[in-house]
Amino acid sequence: MRIVRYGVAGLKDPKDLEGSIARVVEGGYAACEVQFVKEFTLKEPEAERLGTIAAREGVRLSVHAPYFAQLTTAEPERLTLHLGALHHSCHLAALMGAKIVVCHPGTNTGDAATVHKRVAAALEELVRHIRGARDPDDRPR
Repeated sequence: MRIVRYGVAGLKDPKDLEGSIARVVEGGYAACEVQFVKEFTLKEPEAERLGTIAAREGVRLSVHAPYFAQLTTAEPERLTLHLGALHHSCHLAALMGAKIVVCHPGTNTGDAATVHKRVAAALEELVRHIRGARDPDDRPR
């Protein structure tokens, strides 16, 4: 059975994780998107702690990756930087138990087929990074 959860975008105060999740619950919501659209506002320990608090309160988390992390760039150096930001977003999401990471692939710079191939190749590279970073004993669930 699928359950639809409604939530809010953004933590009220990334420095007050308990209070931020309490506000989500008080608002009658069961989900929250943790936004890293401009910067990474949480470090690893805070991401883990947020996940624990949210799970305890029945709030599902998702992550929004930085806007700058575009998959359509043709410049290899920039793509490496962008994939790194997406990888870090995925890493923090995993630490907090979030199953969804949202990103904006970028602008349509060129013909659609070329842009689509570029995005697909970048996503394949991201998957390789994620799989390579995973502990070998960590089996997919």
